[in-house]
Amino acid sequence: MSRLNLPSLLVFLVILKVSHSYMRVCYYTNWAQYRPNNGKYVPENLDPYLCSHLIFAFAKMNGNRLVAFEWNDESTDWMRGMYAKFNDIKLKNPTVKTLLAVGGWNMGSKPFTQMVKTPESRAEFTKSTIKFLRERNFDGLDLDWEYPANRGSPKEDKDRFTKLVIQLRSAFNQEAAMTGKPPLLLTAAVAAGKDKVDTGYDVATIAKHMDFINVMTYDLHGPWEKVTGHNSPLHSRRDEMGPDTQLNIAWAAEYWYKLGLPKQKLNVGLALYGRSFTLSDPYNNGVGAPAKGKGNAGNYTREAGFLSYFEVCQKISEGAQKHYIPEQESPYITYADQWVGYDDADSLAVKVEYIKKQNYGGIMVWALDLDDFNLICNATTETYPLLRRINQQLGVVIPHGSSSISRAPVSKTQPEVVKIQTSQRASQSDLLRTNKPKMSQTSKPIWFKRNQETVRTATVTRPPSGHSSGSNSGSHSTQNSNKPSGGKEFKCEVGGDGYYPSPYSCEEYYMCNDGHAHHFKCAAGLLFNSQFNYCGWPKDVVCDLDAARKKAKEALKKPESQQQIPQQPVQQNPPPVYKTPAENQNAFQFKPQKPQQPVQQTQQVQPQQVQQQPQTRKQPNTAPQPPQNNVRPPQQASQPNNAMGSAASNDPWNWSPFQQQQQNPVGLPFYWSFFRTDLSQDFCTGRANGLYPDPDNCQGFIDCVREISFKGLCSPGMAFDTARHMCDYIQNVPGCNDASPM
Repeated sequence: MSRLNLPSLLVFLVILKVSHSYMRVCYYTNWAQYRPNNGKYVPENLDPYLCSHLIFAFAKMNGNRLVAFEWNDESTDWMRGMYAKFNDIKLKNPTVKTLLAVGGWNMGSKPFTQMVKTPESRAEFTKSTIKFLRERNFDGLDLDWEYPANRGSPKEDKDRFTKLVIQLRSAFNQEAAMTGKPPLLLTAAVAAGKDKVDTGYDVATIAKHMDFINVMTYDLHGPWEKVTGHNSPLHSRRDEMGPDTQLNIAWAAEYWYKLGLPKQKLNVGLALYGRSFTLSDPYNNGVGAPAKGKGNAGNYTREAGFLSYFEVCQKISEGAQKHYIPEQESPYITYADQWVGYDDADSLAVKVEYIKKQNYGGIMVWALDLDDFNLICNATTETYPLLRRINQQLGVVIPHGSSSISRAPVSKTQPEVVKIQTSQRASQSDLLRTNKPKMSQTSKPIWFKRNQETVRTATVTRPPSGHSSGSNSGSHSTQNSNKPSGGKEFKCEVGGDGYYPSPYSCEEYYMCNDGHAHHFKCAAGLLFNSQFNYCGWPKDVVCDLDAARKKAKEALKKPESQQQIPQQPVQQNPPPVYKTPAENQNAFQFKPQKPQQPVQQTQQVQPQQVQQQPQTRKQPNTAPQPPQNNVRPPQQASQPNNAMGSAASNDPWNWSPFQQQQQNPVGLPFYWSFFRTDLSQDFCTGRANGLYPDPDNCQGFIDCVREISFKGLCSPGMAFDTARHMCDYIQNVPGCNDASPM
């Protein structure tokens, strides 16, 4: 037997190390920033070492192009956006890769179906996506189409999705060859259910062109069913029959492998959350017990039928009874009429051991903000207890003190664990499961309801030469800027998020976001209504600067550790908006109305939940709006003209945030004092909702709302630019002189 020399041994050890390097893919959700107090999750909470790949969820599409979803995803002149903060993680750990996910449950199939329809539409998406990712420092794209050839997607989309993947891979490789940069990564999150897999994916083909694929092996059971069941079991139960035997991690992963996905590219999805049920009979609380619907919402995630791990952990510390399903290697808890299936550190360790034994490429977790990242549960002395256990089981050494918070352990008697005697399938569970004390910590939540009204506005793309908006001058200017200033004279504390009247001027207000103050000024002639949080006419606003100064002190809140969680969620008024007639029947008089619950318009209906469809990977409906008006954007030249009847014009997923479409951050609302409905009754008949030029006055426009015509006028000195569908200075609008309005 020949003896290995030292260089050969080193090469062998390197190969051995690489062959055992597991992928650890973690999703970051951009709506977790809206959770109250300690539950709020932002990029600064990221640990740089717990994941090999971080995926930002979600972006959406406008036509065939990627656009940001949240108002603060993109950076502006007045703040660094979430994209930039998210990618800062690579400054701490240069080996971590960041990707941007497009899609999700709420987005559904419609935008994808439109985009993949033709080679030209796919090419536009591919080219613009490369530019979008490179400019924002992402390392790749994650396709989260849920699901091809399903949920309204035609059967042809299975083949079109495959063509999209091939087109993206080819373009990514070509761009890398031309620029010398590493190729952008191409990945996907895919269904685990057999019906979706068979109808939606050419597995062997897409596997060749993707860097890895994340199988969503969770939400396999949930409160959309009539009986209780664990959302992410490792194996099937003995009493399951037919298709139910396929609803588990082991079966789904094996099925993808058999269809042609190489094991080294297969990441198995793990859930850092629980699915909850309300039992029909609290005394019948086993697996498969009758249930009558979703479980109660948590204090932080605030979604019925869904609890984060740290919320489940709190329930255990409050006395919930723990149960364990040995043959599925999964725990659940019961309390009162509630049943919650979830995963803890021990059950995840067992599942990771299975993944290692099967030689799969790694794990994927949904999602970072659902682990106990802020020691809310007080069960351990280190943050991210679930992810740390996963890393430990994978053999990954995490630097000492990584994102840890020093806290002395608190002892408390652990509730009794009740095992369901169904099977003794897993022999290693007893070795991997441990008993750890549980303790909770609570803090007062503050929640802001998203105002879902749509506010239309026009924007200025560029001022005349030498013109200054004067937004910081303190004078009353008709060219008022919506861009916030730094707000140095106004102080906020973390946890005091919301909107506050200026203690210095009734025309101004402040937005507190994560301890930072941003200063805004209402449009010309309007004052800030602090009761209902919008800018309105002076006759409808009581201006009391003394009261404003008092309210400003509310922005300086007590430390979160001194606050308590109330029994019911706290809801705050929506952010400031400029009400327009299209959104408010009383807006002709501009009388303030107490904010009502948003009513979805016909053109804004999102895909409805069907009983068998889980909705984990979705944005909740409650979140604060941006300080500017959220408006239907001015159209870029390369985009379909929504106002001229684009097929996508009635789809809210094709809207994009106000500031992202601006070429210049100066914005002006419409001048609504000249506003009437005395147009011909048939002007908007058959037209899509949107803005149209007034055929009789180049300074005017017509707003079509449900085929009803409304007439408006740009601010003085402005004209309506028909090419960009916005108001601009008259000298910038060809063919329009400075004539008086009609």
